[in-house]
Amino acid sequence: MEYGLWQISLAVTLPILAFVSPKLVNAIANLLNALK
Repeated sequence: MEYGLWQISLAVTLPILAFVSPKLVNAIANLLNALK
């Protein structure tokens, strides 16, 4: 039961992370460029 819940949460979280990560990297890169 707990393993199933963990699997579902992982299956939901991974696509979200894959979608958000590039935007996060871009935002951090823009911040670093602005600080220079």
